[in-house]
Formats: sequence, C-alpha cells, structure tokens
Amino acid sequence: MRKRFLRFLSAVIAVVITTASFAFAKNVNAATADIYDGTVKDYKITETYNYGKYFEPHADGKYQVLIYVHGSGDYGGCGQGNMPKNLLNQMNRWIDLGYCDPMVVICPRVEQLKEKSWGINDFGEFVSLGYLDKLVEEIKAGNISDKVDTSKPIVIAGYSMGGSVALYAGVHDPDTFYNVGAISPSWCCYNGDAGYVKKASDLVFSQNSEGHFFMSYGKGEEDQFRKNVERYLEAIEGNGKNKKDLFKWSAYDSSYGSHGWNVFKMGTFEFLYSLKNDCQPTIEMIDTACYNKWTGLSGFVNVTGTAKTGNTLTAKAVSSPADNFNYQWLRDGEPISGATSETYVLTSSDVGKKVRCKATDKDGKYPGYIFSSPIVADNSSPVPTITTSPTITTKPSVTTAPPTGGASSGSGNVPTPGGSRGASSKEDISKFVDNIYTSVLGRDAEPEGAEFWFNELWNFKCSGDEVALGFINSKEFRDRNLSDEDYVKVLYKAFFDRDPDDSGMKFWLDSLSNGTLDRKAVANNFVYSQEWADTCATYGIRCGGSIKAKVNITPSDSTYAFVERMYVTALGRASDEGGKEFWANELSNYRCTGEELGVQFFLSKEMEDLNISDEEFVDRLYKTFMDRDAEPDGKTFWLKSLADGASRKSVVLGFTRSEEFVGRCITERILPY
Repeated sequence: MRKRFLRFLSAVIAVVITTASFAFAKNVNAATADIYDGTVKDYKITETYNYGKYFEPHADGKYQVLIYVHGSGDYGGCGQGNMPKNLLNQMNRWIDLGYCDPMVVICPRVEQLKEKSWGINDFGEFVSLGYLDKLVEEIKAGNISDKVDTSKPIVIAGYSMGGSVALYAGVHDPDTFYNVGAISPSWCCYNGDAGYVKKASDLVFSQNSEGHFFMSYGKGEEDQFRKNVERYLEAIEGNGKNKKDLFKWSAYDSSYGSHGWNVFKMGTFEFLYSLKNDCQPTIEMIDTACYNKWTGLSGFVNVTGTAKTGNTLTAKAVSSPADNFNYQWLRDGEPISGATSETYVLTSSDVGKKVRCKATDKDGKYPGYIFSSPIVADNSSPVPTITTSPTITTKPSVTTAPPTGGASSGSGNVPTPGGSRGASSKEDISKFVDNIYTSVLGRDAEPEGAEFWFNELWNFKCSGDEVALGFINSKEFRDRNLSDEDYVKVLYKAFFDRDPDDSGMKFWLDSLSNGTLDRKAVANNFVYSQEWADTCATYGIRCGGSIKAKVNITPSDSTYAFVERMYVTALGRASDEGGKEFWANELSNYRCTGEELGVQFFLSKEMEDLNISDEEFVDRLYKTFMDRDAEPDGKTFWLKSLADGASRKSVVLGFTRSEEFVGRCITERILPY
C-alpha cells in the first residue's frame, strides 16, 4: 500500500497565478523555440577526475540546477558519453509539453584515477573524496554557469550506479540534497560491507516537507534492479528514521525493455514531472512525453486567479486529443466536495493547503487525467506555522503518554502472549482484520476485503501499521466526522483493541486541542509505540516500525527445528541449548528475521574459522535455506559469481530473498526479511 503523506506548509504571501496560454502540439519538432539550443558545454574543476558537461537554457534568466550522474556504461543513449546530449533533447520535449521546468543540467563525468575497468569504487571515490562537495561549491559560486538560481535547492538524480550516487548524496548531505531521483539504482549504495552505506540505520534522508524522493525500475530489467529497489525501500522505511513512504516509486512494464534507454528516460521524466507538479504522472502522460504515443489524455490544466481566500480560480484544460472535460478541485490531494466546475472559490479551509484541479475526458473516450500545478492559498492574516512535520522523533510516543496497561501486559482482546506461533495465527490475523473494520469503519468487513487483507498480512506483503493507517486515512473513515474524543477511542480500539486509559485520553485530547499534534501525528505515535509492536507480534503480523516486540511468544516446534537446521547444515554441528533457545525466541517474537539469522550464521567467526571452500559454502546454503541439494545450474551460477568477485554475503542475501526460502518462512510464520 503506497500512501501519500500530507505535507504541512507555512502560510505564504498572496500570489497571482497566471500561466501563459499554450498550444499543445503533437509535433514537438514544430516548436518555434526550444529552451535548449542543442549546445552541450564542458566544465572542469580539476585537471583529473572532477569535470564533465552541462547545458543551460539559452534565454536570459536564473534556473534551478540538476546534477545528473550517469551509470557505469560508456555507450548507449544513457551512457556517460551520450547521455548529456540525449537528455537535453528529451528535456526540450518535456518542457515544450508543459510537463517540467527548464533547468541548468550538470552531468559530472565520474572517471577513475587509474586505468582499470569501471566499478563501484569510481563512484565511491566521487562521493567520499569530496568531489561532489566541491562540485556543489562551484555551482553555488556560479563558476560553472551564471544562470543558476542559488535561491532554489540543488536537485540530484542518477541512473544505475548514478542512481546509487544520488541516494548516497541524499544521506551524505541531506540539507543540500532533499530532491533525489534514483532511476534503476544499482546495489552499491547500501549492500552491507560492499556499499557506501554499511547499515540500514544510516540510510537517513532529509525531513524537509518540500523534498521530493523518487525511485524507479523496469520490470524487464535484470531481476536484480527490482531487488535493489525493494531492499532500499525496506531499509529506508524500516529503520524508523525517515518519514513513512518517503520515496515515491514506479515499476515500468517489461514491454519497455531491459536496463537501458527506455527505463532511463521514463524514470527521469517522472522525477522531473513530480518536481514541478508535486504528484506523479499517469502512464498516458509518460507514453506521450517519452514515446510520442497518444494513448490517452495528455497535457495539463491551466489555472488563473489570485490565491487568496474569497477569490475565484478558473481552470482550463490544455490537452490533446480530448476537448471536453470534467473538472474536480483537490485539496492536499483529496477531492473537495461539490467543487466540480471550471471555477472554484478559495475558502479558509484551503489556507496553507495545496489546491489543484484535475481534469478527465467528459466523453469517456480517452483514459487518464491531467492536473494543474498546485497553489497555496493565503487569507492575508497570520496562520500558525508548523516548522516541522510532527513525527514520533520529536513528539511523545504512546509509551510516554503515559497510558497504562497494553498488549505487553495481556490487556485488551489481543491474543494472549505466551502461546506458540503456528496454524492458530491464521485465526489471529482474521481477528485483527475484523477488528480494524469494526473499530475504524464501524461495520463488518465485506468478504472480498477481509480475504484481501488477510492474504496481504499472512504473506507479510504489508505491515500492520500500513493496514491500520490506511483505514484511518481512508475517505470512508473521514466521512464518519468523529469528534476528537471518538477519534482517539477509535485509535485505541484499532491499534490496541482496548479502551483508552484516563491519562492517555487526556494527553491526546490536550495535544489535539492545543495544536501540539494533529490527528495524523497522533495516529503516527500509536504506530511507533512499544504496545503496537507487541500487539503486532501477538497477532503474528509484521510491524512496520523499528521498535522490537517485548512480548514472549513461545516458539513452536517448527521454529526450533528451523534454528536446529541452521546449526546443523550451516555450522555442521548440533545446537547448544542456550543458543537454540535464544534464536528461536527472537524469531517467534519477530525480533529477528530469517534473513538476519542466516547472515549471523554464515558470516559468523565460527563459519570463517571452518575455512570451507566456495563449493562447500554453496552446498551448505542450499541445505540450510532450501532444505535440499543444489541443482547443477544453480550451483554453477553461484560458484561463478563467487569466482567473479561477489562477496559471500551477497550470495547469502541471494538465497534469503529467493521465493523458495521466503515461502518456507511464511509457512513457518517467520519474518523472511
């Protein structure tokens, strides 16, 4: 489930929203004047290594800057040699279509200091040795282009290895890089000891409410790129230090090909579109912008009017091929009731919120929809400024509220801690889903919905907090229009399956009434509480936060057998009693994943001291994770990977992320990863 966080904005001065009229032309080559005249220039900061190419709008003015880092390939449309010119041509088209803004684009040439084959170290040197910092310094000083608008944040994006560099830049300097686009990023940003970032907990990005973070990959690329994005998202969202759903992301159909030009330009377009429009484009827009395929509605909505309360905004869709539209005005991404005409009068409810207009084809001939750029209304009177997003890192958590009781002490109706994990957890998960429906929506679950959410939770495809917050943020729940008191009661019932204690209720109501927290912030605090982690563990579902459960679920016989097999097949010995008990309890209480256990054993000093051959290492991986002998082709593949320089850890992770091992973990109610 991918949800959009509302971003809270301070009041801004009144602005006049005017956009020049625009002729939406299918034939881009017929445009009278491109933003870029086709010139790609060279820049050089130092004689070795730190140099590259850039292009800038030929018209006078100041423009935001984009650093775009190439991949490791030298050839092809998105290789380091051809990428700047090809990107220039694409951006001319995208800007002409009204989808993104003109920018000064700087393409550093990441090159190595010594003559050798390309590899991760080249990109690591570019980042870690300070060349990126020096590049930023030169950009801000106007030494590369005097058309850079230094009042606007620097944007960074990259493809393949360059995508990993963009990710690392967001971690390396979050104050500078809070607009990050990672297009089909390689594994090398975060991959244990082999990456720039060694630990998932170090993947911490800016909390800036104006930031844009984006990742994409093509389903037709090598399977590794999908795994890369999944691993990054899991680490970024699971380490508890970033905003929930920080990265928006897309996966492009396999018909667009493998790792190369098509997925490069689609991901780059989507990132640049989101920078301007603060939302992601439809596939019809992507097809139009990248392939000149007019598969559906394309274009944008032009809005005129003064952004003050009481004033009227007027929308006009500028599109091809449709010419008859339905309009819907949105506030922070949600439809405004009754606002379905070309005009809309701004109200006090719009102050500090992002208002845009969405248009669809009234005749129903063309699929998709188009947007206006967002505007922020002002009522010319002081509006309280929320300087930081109210997250659990800066606000009291549930455990400090301080409510009493909780799942950890066996209160409420959650399954009683102390039972064993097994087939009965199916019943527990069904109870969890039923409770969410009745407590949040005030009704019984429809059979299809209950079955869907049960399967998502049973297969660990989504976490308990994703389900609970999804229901809390749903339109159906908002339409119940509950009081603050009833809202808090629902949170206690939905998350903890109990009534609130008096001190907890008072704390949250005071926080809501005095403006310390809003409703979403209160719900977020429940998600990142110890009681919620314990509740999820007792239900047998994954908790999305970083807090570990403290309950005591007795391991099942199958969990003990899982751990024993790890000792016998990985280390070649029977378990010691204390070790077996410890790991079985960690697994049963969701404090450890199957993958983490495997890494602990196969990268342990005891394993290292065995000094086994690569062949024996691979044989033990099959026996441990697959409970079978290796098939010849698979064994050959892994042995060749090790011979070609792959680390043993990367091979272990290849096994832990396999469908075969993940399926075994799901069956045994062990978190796969």
